[in-house]
Amino acid sequence: MSILAIDPSLTCFGMALIDTPTMVVGDMRLAQAACIRTKKESGKRKIFVADDDARRADELARGLLAKIEEWQPAAVIVEQLPGGTQHARSAMTLGITAGVIAAVRASMLKFSNEVMVWEYLQPSDVRKELCGKPSASKQDAHAAAIAATGGALGGYAGDATAPEIEAIRDCEVLAVAALQMRMMCAIISVRENQRPSTDFGMNPVAARPL
Repeated sequence: MSILAIDPSLTCFGMALIDTPTMVVGDMRLAQAACIRTKKESGKRKIFVADDDARRADELARGLLAKIEEWQPAAVIVEQLPGGTQHARSAMTLGITAGVIAAVRASMLKFSNEVMVWEYLQPSDVRKELCGKPSASKQDAHAAAIAATGGALGGYAGDATAPEIEAIRDCEVLAVAALQMRMMCAIISVRENQRPSTDFGMNPVAARPL
């Protein structure tokens, strides 16, 4: 079985395909990784912010759909975006990213009769599961995930940039916590031939392979 873990962001949208052949944390390994990078252009050219945001949202949606079609995961685990921000622009970017994920999920439900499990996990729950307390640091969560997998995860670097490496490691942490919490138990019943057909007839936007 394989799990697609997503660390959502408008600027650096991380995706990691984690193989879990026995559904045991110690047997997890990173199979594929990619990030979708979008850049603001409204300040450089005479482009309205709303139009620029729509372009970036479209790039995220196409890139995510392309990777789901290519990787064919049995399940998707998404880090829940934070709420309660007091900054208007931050709230807007969070909403755009959340909307993209929701739209992709809805598209898959509409156009596919196959089974794919989607789950969301709060960052505080991830830290509590891995470190015993929700206030643990991201670094502590990374270290705990590496220890839980016997060093099988957490070592990726490749030619990625620092934000991309951080996004992929966050995805790995998310997948480990989800499996430890048994949130993904439903995917045990998902057979290989039940994976979804995700050819939506859209031109994919390339995600940066890592």
